[in-house]
Amino acid sequence: MGTDVKNPPLQGLDQTMTRQRVIRPDPAVGRAIGILRYLAKKDEPVGVNQVATDLKIVPSTCLHTLRALVEEGVVSVNQSTKQYSLGLGVLTLARQLLKQRGVLQVVQPELDRLAKRHGISIGLVERYTADELVVSAAAEGSDTFSVKISLGSVLPAFASASGRCIASASNLDDQQLQKIFETLQWQKPPSFESWLSDVRSVPSKGYAIDDGNMVRGLTIAAVPIPNSSGSVSACAASVAFSGWYASDRPQAMLDDLKAACSRIQLLFG
Repeated sequence: MGTDVKNPPLQGLDQTMTRQRVIRPDPAVGRAIGILRYLAKKDEPVGVNQVATDLKIVPSTCLHTLRALVEEGVVSVNQSTKQYSLGLGVLTLARQLLKQRGVLQVVQPELDRLAKRHGISIGLVERYTADELVVSAAAEGSDTFSVKISLGSVLPAFASASGRCIASASNLDDQQLQKIFETLQWQKPPSFESWLSDVRSVPSKGYAIDDGNMVRGLTIAAVPIPNSSGSVSACAASVAFSGWYASDRPQAMLDDLKAACSRIQLLFG
């Protein structure tokens, strides 16, 4: 890592010929990515033995990989405790990715405008894995007691309001959705019938609402951002204390959020 090594010239081949290269998985790369994902889910630094045990990696190999990641700046180590955590280099990579995809230039101003106008926090969540979403952009509301959305937070893919939006475009039948629903964790669990009704109504309403199910006292509204294939890999979501939704303000916010998502959708085509 960190050094580009050019392939040696192929001997005996006509330079005008091309051939298909077969790229095979690299165990070292797989270990490094696995360690980064593991550390991303840890709230506290961990030692090499715990990492090796949890990921079933030979300790000496795990230590070698960790040291390489520390050298690249994407993992940090406390020299006193010899414990590891994600390094600031991850933020640099993430910020560059967001710039390249236009999120900072296009999405962030949209979120900032909505958060300021309606006084609540707005975030963009994207599909990270089959089972997870990650917060890739966020703007805090202007109200004194607005809810903070942490950039980089990982959420279950089918939970909360965003999960309802993703489920609505998944082409899964009721039985498949029920199996997924039974794996979800809630602070105030909805019934499956209620959750399924929410999921099925997303296409007609254009949004979904989680009224304190995911987190008690918080109401989360999400608008899906479909891609060119019609599936949903991203959502824009608002987060507010549930009392905010008792006013006449939510519908104007939802209309604004849907309009913003229509503009943002161009990035996900």
